[in-house]
Amino acid sequence: MPLPSTIHGWRKRHSTKTYSGEHLGQGVIVNADIQDFFPSVGAGRVYGFWLSAGYSPGAAKLLTKLTTLDNQLPQGSPTSQSIGNQILRHMERRLSSLARKNGLRLGFYGDEVALSGRRRAERLEGLVLRIIKQEGFIANPDKIKVMPRDQRQELAGNVVNKKVGPGRDAYRELRAIVHNCCRYGWETQNRERHPAFREHLRGRIAQVQHFNPRLGAQLLSEFELIDWTSRKDLSNAAV
Repeated sequence: MPLPSTIHGWRKRHSTKTYSGEHLGQGVIVNADIQDFFPSVGAGRVYGFWLSAGYSPGAAKLLTKLTTLDNQLPQGSPTSQSIGNQILRHMERRLSSLARKNGLRLGFYGDEVALSGRRRAERLEGLVLRIIKQEGFIANPDKIKVMPRDQRQELAGNVVNKKVGPGRDAYRELRAIVHNCCRYGWETQNRERHPAFREHLRGRIAQVQHFNPRLGAQLLSEFELIDWTSRKDLSNAAV
């Protein structure tokens, strides 16, 4: 099913790079995250989506049973991601209209939304949050950001002030983690107890490769030296 170009998450030929790049070098960025996006999409809303897609009530009911769990979209399912994008379309239409009227740019990446442009974007923060609420969602209060150009502007982990990329600090942190995994053991660096730390770390390196192949290749070559089988002595591990 078609999607507007402003929706970048979970789509082919779209990524955090295409999403972030739309807001490169803007005067101000208003950024918000939808709190508990997938659990907020109930089975009734999914059923309504299938009906609007042209399915009969019986087929829509069956498809809803196949794509929901415990009366909501399950986390991590490819079907949840695709349906989630479609659920966002109504909110996208409202925010796109707002953006056009004010000469601003709009973008979605999963449960994250950004509006950017001239300083007037800052005055629209309250209206953006109100539209999110009217659409049945809640913006995470800890992740609502208004970022002017003279401050660090970051979207989906990418800095967008002058060029799009993970940012120097994020790269240095990742490089230190990879280095310490080799020197002290990967267990010392998994401070958040990530259940799939190896894949998580490889994914972060892939993100760097996406923006800077040379630096990404350097990180990957050191990543491949990590011993994932042994558990080294943690007493001398770097903090």
